[in-house]
Amino acid sequence: MIGGTIVAAPGMRRRRTGRSADRGSAPVDNRRCSREGRVAEFNDGNVYVRLSLVRPKSGQEEKVSDILNDLVGFYAGQPGYLQGYTLVTTAPGSEVGRLTMWRSERDAETTASTQHVMAQRSELMRLVEGGSHIERSFTALPHLAPEAPPK
Repeated sequence: MIGGTIVAAPGMRRRRTGRSADRGSAPVDNRRCSREGRVAEFNDGNVYVRLSLVRPKSGQEEKVSDILNDLVGFYAGQPGYLQGYTLVTTAPGSEVGRLTMWRSERDAETTASTQHVMAQRSELMRLVEGGSHIERSFTALPHLAPEAPPK
């Protein structure tokens, strides 16, 4: 997305553990905290990823942003949710969206079929340009950086 920025969802943060940054790269603790303080472990293997992009109608940008933030925040409390982002742009008239990562397609589908998500998506479709909604799903294969040799 040209001119875009990825913004972490509210309440999401990565915690670092291990060596301090001034002595080299610290390993990342593969846990994350949801808004409810629940800790979920990242999957060691593949991750199911959903990407949703929309182009808000003129004057509806704030409402669309609010719904996207609400959805990603709601996902954070759902089983199988690993991490999510709201995608924003600096270019007027450009697409915005969300990117979420799940343990499995089943977890994502179960959450997508909840009353709250279906109601928010219905409202979202009223606020975006017709035909601009793009929904994609992927299986993400892990490519981890090798551990640095001890110094």
